Amino acid sequence: MAWALAAIMGVPVVAIAAWGLAGGYSFKYLPFLLVPYAVPFAVAPPLAALLTQLPGRLRSIGVPAGVVLAVVSFGASGIAALALLFTVPLSLLDDSGHAMDNFISLLLASIITLTYAAVSVVFVIALISGARAWTGGPAPGTFLRTLALATASASVVIGIAAAVGALNIARLDAHGIPVGPAGESWLAARPESSLIYPDADGISTTVGGEERKLTISTPATAQTVFFTPDAAPQIPAWYADQLGKAGWRRVSLIGTAIEEQNWAFKRGDRELFELFLYRASGYGTFPGQAQHPGERRFESKYLVFAPGELHV
Repeated sequence: MAWALAAIMGVPVVAIAAWGLAGGYSFKYLPFLLVPYAVPFAVAPPLAALLTQLPGRLRSIGVPAGVVLAVVSFGASGIAALALLFTVPLSLLDDSGHAMDNFISLLLASIITLTYAAVSVVFVIALISGARAWTGGPAPGTFLRTLALATASASVVIGIAAAVGALNIARLDAHGIPVGPAGESWLAARPESSLIYPDADGISTTVGGEERKLTISTPATAQTVFFTPDAAPQIPAWYADQLGKAGWRRVSLIGTAIEEQNWAFKRGDRELFELFLYRASGYGTFPGQAQHPGERRFESKYLVFAPGELHV
């Protein structure tokens, strides 16, 4: 019975974890986000059976103690769910273009948390009560051999998946980009990440690695903000010359109201370089603008996308 209960959760957990590791997917998003929450359910039945092998078993833990543990678990999960539910409406106020993504993520998190809380009540009571009432238990030798085999098998599957994921990161495509998710250190070493206009000042650069998802992945991004007193046409001309020498070509890019003008360049199917000139007035003062009077604010972005994902 313990192994049947463990398999119900354990097999999907190992399969999803192996899938995520081999594919380089981020475990911050569904379905891989569920793995750490499902692990306790998968290991609890064999653990309960293992406890029956102890001389004293669970004599000191009874149903009342199980109820207390379940209530504590439910309370903690319930508070988390309420916090998420109250946060959901606030997510729609995000003006970065991700409001609906935030709303859906928080709503799913609330549903998962409430479900987890409800199941924990039944599961904790049943687990402790069942383990305490189990007077016999499996034969120690057979049980321990099965436990060792199950642990070794899961470890081998996870290890192979992790190795495949690592090989994909190490394996490069025709443009020298990892087949797996492009990491922050790799991106920072690319020439395009440090391609900055010579007469720029007030330079600020941030670099972030790719987060691969089943839907649309978050690309690896190197973003640089700078100011310059030079005439605006000189800056895109310099970038077009530098990028053109490296095999980039000009593409169109849909702008926003806050931008005075934008330029975009593409190389292959996974790389995009964007340059933005922001309006000098009408949308408030940008951070650092006061220290650069009379200068224009530019922003460049070097993005690396997951293979096969449309982005232009």
